[in-house]
Amino acid sequence: MTLSPFPAVPLDIEDDLAVLPFAAFSRQFAQALAPLIRFTLGPALRRHPKWGRRMPFDVLPYGSAPSSGHVCRPDILLTAQGPKVCEMDFVPAGRGWLLAALPRESDRLAVLEEFAKWYAALGEDRVYYATGTVTQSREETGLFARAMRDLVGFDIRAVNIDTDRIGTDGLVDRLFYRSELAQPLTLGRHRVITAEPWLDSKMIFAVLHDREMTALLEESLGRENLSFLRQTCVESYLVEDVREGAREDIRTADGGAFPGLQDRGEWVMKATEVENYWSWGSRSVVLGRTHTQEQWDAYLRGTSPHQKMLGHRPVLQRFAESLDFASLWNAVIDGSLETSDPTALGKSRDLTTRRPARAPVVGRLGISFLVSHVTGEVGASPLGNLCLRQNPLTHMEGDALSIAFRPSPRAAR
Repeated sequence: MTLSPFPAVPLDIEDDLAVLPFAAFSRQFAQALAPLIRFTLGPALRRHPKWGRRMPFDVLPYGSAPSSGHVCRPDILLTAQGPKVCEMDFVPAGRGWLLAALPRESDRLAVLEEFAKWYAALGEDRVYYATGTVTQSREETGLFARAMRDLVGFDIRAVNIDTDRIGTDGLVDRLFYRSELAQPLTLGRHRVITAEPWLDSKMIFAVLHDREMTALLEESLGRENLSFLRQTCVESYLVEDVREGAREDIRTADGGAFPGLQDRGEWVMKATEVENYWSWGSRSVVLGRTHTQEQWDAYLRGTSPHQKMLGHRPVLQRFAESLDFASLWNAVIDGSLETSDPTALGKSRDLTTRRPARAPVVGRLGISFLVSHVTGEVGASPLGNLCLRQNPLTHMEGDALSIAFRPSPRAAR
């Protein structure tokens, strides 16, 4: 497959921050998020004859009560067709990375005040920001908690949930999976966010794109919200549906014995399970364009030697081609934009991040949406993270840069 050149994102800087035309998307996503959560947690999906057995509802929740709210950070790619959501993370990292990339205290304060407002909307005034023993995020939780105490005066403490003693009168804001715990977790009556692990499953993308679900989804989400989510959440299908020929629209045209895909370069395969060490990050992603047809067919059949990383029920997602963020990457290199120092957050730094871009730069945007089931409000951080990498699998690795961006209603200049 020959890749066409990526359209470029124009460089737009205001008050030392990158500016991206993102405000309209944020408003629409915030509007659709609360009904989507209610539907995912509600009885209609759990009782559905197909999807009720495919969503990972059998995974035990955390704590003894439903979540009073959530932080949701969608992973978003800016494409020629507009923003495309490829994941929704309900146990998201990134707060510390964002604060570390903000040169102005006023911007750091704006982010922290939004989180303080959200905690207050949940009825909380004491929080334990928790990681497990095996983690890549402890430095980040410590940075965020210190900033909340020092700049906002909020009672929050970063803890290792395996070893630190915590009181019974605070909220556990979870930044860990069971695979990161040293021992089985006993939380008793502690309130936890997010208590429902299945919210993180990418299976919800396949649910949203099931045309037989249209009537139920319109009733549950509203027609406008469903239209928005189908447009922005990348097209997704169950691999088992493809394997069994249930999706004729994505079969090859040659009529082969096994229903492959017309072009593996247009597809990504992802795990939908939760709580396993392979169920988050790039380790559970198979990018079609980086594999041979033989390897791709083995994944489709479920016979690849690496199949375990995809779990039992992977999905296919249409590959979303990012715009080229080389101008922002190079602005970091020449000192026009700040970047988070990865070593301050326990990460290594590759020499790639000190040189001008030599290949198209993919940008993965993340912004925290703050949901309160107590008040019904959905807020959003006034600033977001932008992960830049010269690799189509854009995660915060050593060869990536993390910067902050300011959402704007205007088109890029």
